[in-house]
Amino acid sequence: MKLTFVTTVYKIKEDYLRESIESLLNQTEQDFELLIVDDGTPDNGGEVADEYAAKDSRIRVIHQENSGVSVARNRGIDEANAPWITFIDGDDWVDPEFCAKTMKAVEELDPDILFTGMVMHWSTKEKTHPFYDKCSVLLGEEDRIDLETQIIARNYARFVTESHTVGATWAKVYRTSFLREKKLYYNPKLRRSQDVVFNVWAINAAGSMAYIDEYLYHYRKSDSSAMRRYIANAAQYQRLVLEEFARYVDTKPEYPVLKKALTYRTVNVLFSLMNNDYFNKDNPKSYSERKAELLALLDEPLFKDALDGISASEFPRERKILVTALKHRNIMPLRLYYSAKNKLNAVMRYK
Repeated sequence: MKLTFVTTVYKIKEDYLRESIESLLNQTEQDFELLIVDDGTPDNGGEVADEYAAKDSRIRVIHQENSGVSVARNRGIDEANAPWITFIDGDDWVDPEFCAKTMKAVEELDPDILFTGMVMHWSTKEKTHPFYDKCSVLLGEEDRIDLETQIIARNYARFVTESHTVGATWAKVYRTSFLREKKLYYNPKLRRSQDVVFNVWAINAAGSMAYIDEYLYHYRKSDSSAMRRYIANAAQYQRLVLEEFARYVDTKPEYPVLKKALTYRTVNVLFSLMNNDYFNKDNPKSYSERKAELLALLDEPLFKDALDGISASEFPRERKILVTALKHRNIMPLRLYYSAKNKLNAVMRYK
């Protein structure tokens, strides 16, 4: 067999899961295996996987206690039988030519990692999404740094993507032996951004990489309201991600752009934390408690150094004032901004 598809299943809508699995079974190139990792999903996702496995010998299903997507994907890396491996989210799907076109590319270019483009799908529209602007060629050292920069903060990269970075799990194929030999696994301690941390280290370790301008992966864009939900202890999860990136950036002092990108990302994390925690309408803590927590966070060297090391002029107009407020530890403008934002979101949802 040529390729192992690894699909992780946890609380996936049944119609989406069936569409995902059938998109794999309907490949024009049939020389593959499908490894479905049921991560202890409480719904019938595991039964759906078993149903398909009973009909097709290329499908293997692994049932495990819920341990998180990182552990599920790592199980796929360890269990894969094919020389190439790719990861599919259980609510996404792939083009019928995914296997044929990616296997043709790896045979010709022989990279450790092959990147493709993807198609983003909303409920009422879709849009092609490239991760790079070079086609069907091996990538060099300059490209490597550009891709790593894109992962950390895409606006500092030469090629600026519209939304997702190349660090997303989707739309790439890895040499299985490369992942195992370099001990490249997803970090189970990370609750957020596991894929981008995994991929910055994978890109760093790759002997060769290639990109093809084929839009072979179909990503189902979730409701943007998920970006506004309250996340308790969000700072703890984000801090771990930033520390992982800092550990990587420290290995590349000869590329200051990576440090600049990390500084920018660190300040942007503060916006995420204010949105999902400190000024989220569902946060049960009092304003004084949240204010004290935010001020304590701003005193941490990780965030203080980032704020001291960047100019507000590097941010979009809307955020310039907010960055200035953070620099001066002036919490009231931040509170007013996010209060107005919460009210506007409530109105839009009502409409």
